[in-house]
Amino acid sequence: LTIPYGYLIKPVDKTDLNNFIEFALYKHQLESESKESEKKYRSWFEDDLTGNFIATREGKIIECNPAFADIYGIGGCEQAIKYDTSQFNPTDWKHLVNRLKTEHKIQYHHSTHQRPDGKKIQIIANFVAEHNETGQITEIKGYIFDDTKRKIAENAIQEREEFFSGTLNDLTTLVAILKLDGEIIFVNNTSLKLIEKNLEDVKGMMFYDVEWWTFSKETVQKLKEHIKICASGETVEYETQIQTLHGLIWIDYSMHPFFDEEKKLKYLVAEGRNINQHKKSEKKLERSEKRYQSIFENSGTGLLTFGKDGTIIMMNSEWEKLSGYSHEELEGKRKWMEFVHPDYLKMMMEYHQQREKDPESVPLQYETVFIIKSGKQLVTYITVTPIPESDQWLVSAIDITDLKNTQKKLEKSVVRFQALAEYSVDGIITTD
Repeated sequence: LTIPYGYLIKPVDKTDLNNFIEFALYKHQLESESKESEKKYRSWFEDDLTGNFIATREGKIIECNPAFADIYGIGGCEQAIKYDTSQFNPTDWKHLVNRLKTEHKIQYHHSTHQRPDGKKIQIIANFVAEHNETGQITEIKGYIFDDTKRKIAENAIQEREEFFSGTLNDLTTLVAILKLDGEIIFVNNTSLKLIEKNLEDVKGMMFYDVEWWTFSKETVQKLKEHIKICASGETVEYETQIQTLHGLIWIDYSMHPFFDEEKKLKYLVAEGRNINQHKKSEKKLERSEKRYQSIFENSGTGLLTFGKDGTIIMMNSEWEKLSGYSHEELEGKRKWMEFVHPDYLKMMMEYHQQREKDPESVPLQYETVFIIKSGKQLVTYITVTPIPESDQWLVSAIDITDLKNTQKKLEKSVVRFQALAEYSVDGIITTD
């Protein structure tokens, strides 16, 4: 029996034969297990999603899996072994080899590699070095994960943050960037200063839960509705109040959708312009207008305003009584010259034309005659003055018809008295 060579020499001893058979069976079992183990290893190696490779210390690829070839844009493993991994980033490879001399294993190594086609990729990798008896590196195993997409997304987020914190923080308007459900992504410093908060204090909160809005349940509910409207692609604009450390202020507020290059709705952008001073001026103007409206309406004199073409814009109740016409009949429909007596019309038209050229060349006050709705003629004393910072004029009219009639009667009495005194045979003496 020659065990090392695996054949028998007759005559055969039964004991030796039995040992030989057991040895052969054991050897077969070991070979089967080894092949099965190699098959599993090869399957794991080939099917792994990470790019696995084995290379020499210099970087020459000995073996790799399909994922490695795919990551580096190489047409298969047969082509990949023609390449040198050190050339993907020569400086980084030298650094790795020096570290592996002492560390033996490097995990989660981040680097930028240039593929053979020139495209740059971002990788995360683990490296394991095999050493010989003298401590020299014999081969390096690498496990590569392509991190390019995540890195691009990370850079995009960083660029977005830089844009938000840079450009938007410099704006004097209030700006907030929201997710489609109203969650805060970013708020600029102008907005945060109003409530003495930092971005970290409000980031991740729902926009309507921040104290700008929580002073009123109605305001919060309205904002929630507007977020839904904006998330459907529509813009919302209105004036509203927000709470600050110094009380409520008015803002001109808008919320509009922001779409990416693919026309996909990405964010909601809320903007607000402080109009508190404007609102104060507006209220002051409103009070002033009400005061002047009261004076205009309750004046004992007939008042009306007219434009450049003479159309009546507004008149008070006293003019209504004076003319017999209602507001609805005259305002915006009739010209005030239409009611002037023909004997005075030419003079007043000349005054009107001259007034547009040189207001000071025309008398502000004069007598004229109006024909009112009933057909009656009224002698009036009118004053025409320009309304500052407009192309309108104000007319005030006083009815002096009775006064003129009395004056005429008095003049007639004086004439009769003078005639009586002229031809009387008796002496006439007048005393005070």
